[in-house]
Amino acid sequence: MKLSFKITAAMVAVALVAIALVAVTSNIIAGRSFDTYLNRQKELRILEWRSILLSYYRRNNGSFEGVQSLFSYPRPGWGRGGPGFPGRGGLERIILTDKEGKIIGDSEGTFLGQRLSPTELKKAFPLSYNQDIIGYLLVTTRSETGIRSLEQEFKDSVLLGTALSGLMAFLLAIALGLFLARRLTAPLGELVSAARKIATRQWNHRVTISSQDEIGELAQAFNSMADSLEGYENSRKNLMADIAHELRTPLAVLRGNLEAMQEGVSKPTPELMASLHDEVLRLSRLVKDLEELSLAEIGKLALHFQEVSLEELLERVTTTFAAEAASQDINFQVEVDRPLPLIRIDPDRITQVFLNLLSNALRHTPPGGLIRLQVEKGKDHLHVSITDTGPGIAPQDLPYIFERFYRSRASKLEAGGGMGLGLAIAREIVVAHGGRIWAESKPGQGSTFHFIIPLTYQF
Repeated sequence: MKLSFKITAAMVAVALVAIALVAVTSNIIAGRSFDTYLNRQKELRILEWRSILLSYYRRNNGSFEGVQSLFSYPRPGWGRGGPGFPGRGGLERIILTDKEGKIIGDSEGTFLGQRLSPTELKKAFPLSYNQDIIGYLLVTTRSETGIRSLEQEFKDSVLLGTALSGLMAFLLAIALGLFLARRLTAPLGELVSAARKIATRQWNHRVTISSQDEIGELAQAFNSMADSLEGYENSRKNLMADIAHELRTPLAVLRGNLEAMQEGVSKPTPELMASLHDEVLRLSRLVKDLEELSLAEIGKLALHFQEVSLEELLERVTTTFAAEAASQDINFQVEVDRPLPLIRIDPDRITQVFLNLLSNALRHTPPGGLIRLQVEKGKDHLHVSITDTGPGIAPQDLPYIFERFYRSRASKLEAGGGMGLGLAIAREIVVAHGGRIWAESKPGQGSTFHFIIPLTYQF
């Protein structure tokens, strides 16, 4: 069952329930209102007849003699009654008795001389003059069917109006349901179509965001997902291309030299064997880095946390690196905010981060340049920064330098450029320690790499 049909059916069902409730409520209220109206009119006529009869009693010197003449004057449309006397078109019967209950006036003239029963006398309205009961006035329905037919006619007219309004509401509910169903399901249909296209590897397909409601948020989330999938697919393609590129050079060198030795073109001299060994080491390093990066990205990188003196770790790292920097005529400065606390980390992995960042700085710093390592102690973290005086990083390259196999144009032109995995591995290691890493750079003014390690496990 389609969603559009469900929405339309729900709208129609709500409309039908509302129409039924309105019809029942209107019928009940109309009946009660009509009964209240009849009772009020009856009370008013009793008061009018009381005034007329008391006036007659006073003019007739305290007697109702000849009062039947008041009930015998015909008036078309008003029933029996004198000029200006109240009546209801023959639907009511007016009876007047003396104080003993004997009928002395009857609009029908058939009950004169008879007496009202005790039950009828209780329903009669007493007439008083000078605080004395002088008679009783009884107003009864002469034709119950007539009054009920009027009431039923009134109710029928109300019910007919309600039915017509209900029919219009029913048709409007269908139209509104179809409109809303199409409006709601059209974006969903577009999403379904887009999802099927994404499933067929059409990664560039997107949906149009036409509203700011939940449907719009769903469309925006879908586009974000599509962007991520497209990015992952591009990364996969780039990864395969980069791996092929990185493997091509050492494999070509190995193949060329081995074929040359097989054909007798070259001899297996110690220098040639050392060169081939270097290429093998390069391949091994590439495979190892790829393995580490893959494990880190899925959270499976083995980390061996232990309580470490960061000052001792820095001493080992800087001692090793200082000699290499001096050999290239590069100044190396270390600024540490001592004393540093003991911290629970994987010392080998953090050492790897330091060496990756320092080697990257050394590779891009010219002779006579400067590399500065700074360690600052924060309230709940350690902040490490490594600054070089190299050429800097272009703004268009800066957001991507921590992506695997990413190398700037300048790095690609360098003969000793890395494979583009060191910074990606450093990022994953820092993240695995609960920290974050980033870079700041301006072309021609060098670069600064920062990373923060929280002191959550400080002892």
